[in-house]
This record gives sequence, C-alpha cells and structure tokens, in this order.
Amino acid sequence: MNRRIKDAIANFPLRLWVQIGRLLPYPLRVNLGGWFMRRLAVHFTDYDDRILSHLEWVYPELGTPRRQAILHGCLDNCGRMFAEYFSAPEFVRHACQSILEGPGIEDLRQAHLEGQSAIFATGHFGSFEAGRAALINQVRVWQRSGCKSRSTQRNALIEKGWILGGLYRPASNFSYEKHHLASFSYIGEPAFKKSRHGLRALVTYLRASGWVMFLHDQHDPNGIPLPFMGRDAMTSVTAARIAIRNRSLLFPYYGIRQPNGLDFRIIVEKPIRPDSGSEEDMTRVLTRSLEAMVNRYPEQWFWVHRRWRI
Repeated sequence: MNRRIKDAIANFPLRLWVQIGRLLPYPLRVNLGGWFMRRLAVHFTDYDDRILSHLEWVYPELGTPRRQAILHGCLDNCGRMFAEYFSAPEFVRHACQSILEGPGIEDLRQAHLEGQSAIFATGHFGSFEAGRAALINQVRVWQRSGCKSRSTQRNALIEKGWILGGLYRPASNFSYEKHHLASFSYIGEPAFKKSRHGLRALVTYLRASGWVMFLHDQHDPNGIPLPFMGRDAMTSVTAARIAIRNRSLLFPYYGIRQPNGLDFRIIVEKPIRPDSGSEEDMTRVLTRSLEAMVNRYPEQWFWVHRRWRI
C-alpha cells in the first residue's frame, strides 16, 4: 500500500476526533482534551508506567499519592496542549490575553527597539506555544503604540509577519504532518524544520534580526551530559551554540498554565548574553532554569519523554 495512504488511514481517528472537537465551544474542547488523556491514555499507551518510573527515579522521597497527582496533572496538561494546538485560531486569541511578566521584559523591549536577534529557549512545559503567541502579540502591541524597532531589518520581518518563528521536528506521519505544520505556522512564522537545511535558513533569519523559539529538553545523543533533576541527561547545546555564533540574546521563557486549565502566566527571564560564557556554560544556565520550573510545577512538565533513557 502507498505510504501516504497508510499514513492517512492511521491518522483518520485522530482527525475525526479533532473535527468533532471543533464543533464544541473552545473551553469545553480544551477541558475534554485534558479529560481524555487523563482517563483514557492508560488504555492505549504506556504513559502511566513511563511517567511513574521517571518520578520514582527523580523524586524517590515522594509518596504514591503525590506521584499519582503529578501523573494525572501531566496527562491533563498534555491533553489540553493537544486540543489547543489543533484549535490554533481560538488558542492564539486566548493566549494573547496573557500578561508577560519576569525580569527579562525590559531586555526584551530593548532587543525589539535595537533590532537584536534573539533565541527564546524553553522546554515541553506548561504551554510553550502560549508563550510564543503572547510574545508575538506583545511585539504587535509595541508596534501599534509607536514603539517600533529602530532596525530596518527587524521592521521588514515584522511587516512580513515573521515576528517569532520556531524550530520544529517534522512528524513521521505525512498526513499528520500537514496539520502539525499548519498549526505551528499559524501560531507564528517562519517555521524551520529540524534539519541541516532548516538550521541554515534559521541562521540566515537570525542574522536579519530574527527571533526564534527553541525547545531544549529532549534527549540529544549528539549533546553533552549535564545534570537535570539530579541526574545526568544528554543535553543539546544547539541553542547556545547558535546564540554565540550569531551574537543573539538567549531568553529562557515559560508559559505556566493556571489552575482553571485555560489561562497562562508568561514568564520571561533575564537573557543569557552570548559573551557570558561557553556554550556549555550557557546551556547549564538554561537547564538550571528549567529544572527550577519543573520542581515548582512538576505537573506541567512532559514526563512522558525518555529524557534520561532509563
């Protein structure tokens, strides 16, 4: 059977679920996404066992009730993220209502004014896409209020709609990939595939005063071993390496889901400057920043990932 036909058949239940979900009001759709993952994922994935094994390894002092609470919170957040991702127009409108906070806001504004290229580094935590949507909206607010960049290159990108792009990993299922890329691009462009060609295009964009998002918390066999949550994990240094080579600011940021499951706090930390140390030093700072967030809000990190390959 043709590969694309196989992919379409495999993707059909997912697409059907998404289409049915779009008939529902946005808040109900997101709440159901969380319920679906929390209640039903155990029947067709190994997520429960994987998450609990990671929690036992990282937090051996926690009792069973607390581990179960983190497990359910993690699955709920994953389901909500999925429902939001495939509800991109409503999700973006909702995320743009978020208020940006944190010690890096003034540095962010200065980077915008000066046309400084920037990398926004985060993990699979809370809603990283809510953070990207809110950051894009903030730039538009600045532009409308007369706080325009003094950089001709930066303004040209903004006029084109290229405010804060992202590096993304293409899905293996061709049918799913079309919808995945459409949602990713709707939230913010440009979209760069995680490939040699994609990285070259990303560097060109950064050199034109571009801003881009990186996720740095997955296992990287080509990375370096760094402590994360008390255990060494193979960690990508790509974000720091590109920041150093292109003199870009490196902002840790987070979209923290609020107790109602729909709203977010967007935290922008002080930027790590490209002259502040080696790529390993800068990556250690990123890793410690994410570690602090995970320890504070453990339900919001994606414990499903095989971060330590245990």
